[in-house]
Amino acid sequence: MGIKLVKRQISDGRYSLYLSTCVNGTRKKEALGIILEKGHDKVTKELNKIKISIARSLQIKKELDFLLKKIPDYTYSPPSSQDSQPDEQQKEDKNLFEIFSEYIDSYNKADIRILKASYNHLLEYAQTSILPLSSINKRFCSGFLDYLYRKFRGNTPSLYFKKFKNLLSLCIDEGYIEKNPAVNIHPVQGYALTKEILTSSEITRLALTPCSNPQIKRAFLFSCHSGLRWCDIKQLKYENIDFSRNLLRITQQKVSTHSGSAVLFLNLNNSAMRIIEANASERKGLIFNLPTHARALRVLKEWTQKAGIQKHISFHCARHTFITMLIDNGAGIKTAASLAGHSSTRHTEKYIHVIDHQKQNAVDNLPNLPPEIIF
Repeated sequence: MGIKLVKRQISDGRYSLYLSTCVNGTRKKEALGIILEKGHDKVTKELNKIKISIARSLQIKKELDFLLKKIPDYTYSPPSSQDSQPDEQQKEDKNLFEIFSEYIDSYNKADIRILKASYNHLLEYAQTSILPLSSINKRFCSGFLDYLYRKFRGNTPSLYFKKFKNLLSLCIDEGYIEKNPAVNIHPVQGYALTKEILTSSEITRLALTPCSNPQIKRAFLFSCHSGLRWCDIKQLKYENIDFSRNLLRITQQKVSTHSGSAVLFLNLNNSAMRIIEANASERKGLIFNLPTHARALRVLKEWTQKAGIQKHISFHCARHTFITMLIDNGAGIKTAASLAGHSSTRHTEKYIHVIDHQKQNAVDNLPNLPPEIIF
């Protein structure tokens, strides 16, 4: 008998993995349901590496099953019908990473980067690519959250852990487990805004500094003046703009399935309109021709350093900058929430704390009186 792990190219340059088994000259193929994604970025490469590791584990298991059947009956005791009767036990022993991988393959929302990152950090925390569902308990889940807190700051641990909890809920829906061991584990949500914020003078410096990718420069400056997220700007079309009223209408991808404020109507200022109209010869199609998010971050880093800005700037910093400037220039909390596309003012309140902190810093930076003065 021979068992080989084979990959076959399918649509869009992806590959499907299957086992090719040869017994007494007869060859059979068994699809594993594992798809290798197309792409050369770090996340895709790591994910494909993990999938191949899982496929090889399944190949070894099949070989062991075949060898066990060739051992004489007195040494081989197949499980009795009573032992194999509880279907729940078999489902608990499914590999969580296999379920997670299939979930990623079928996921089509804008925050898939967060889902893949959650997968990769869970893999790093578990230190194995085979994680039976029966081994996941409250202690394991708490340990994973602690690991995320040690590695990241701000809302990142909460975002990654939420994806992990959602996956466990999916396992309940599929009947693999009866209850979610992470249901009562809640990441701490604070008011701290961990993303850097640009000042108006820094935005001007960026605008006057050449960028290796003009499309990224236009898109980032537009986000500073509109607050749109990367996922929305990347798919923004001229059809979303009412040029007669300087009005933008878009469905926010991140909250499109669960928010009453998913459809955003945004008044655009002159700077935002100038950016849009810069290449609007026909006013059709995408407004910005952007690369991958990873490539955009590398360009942003080079561009901000060239402008002499010593801050860790991501694309999302532009959104935080927009909301902060709104409040700093007198916009009420409800107005700022509406312009940011927030479903309630609860998400916008953290920016007030940033403004208060900036005011305190401004006061603290006033010159001190000479120490020799006697009152």
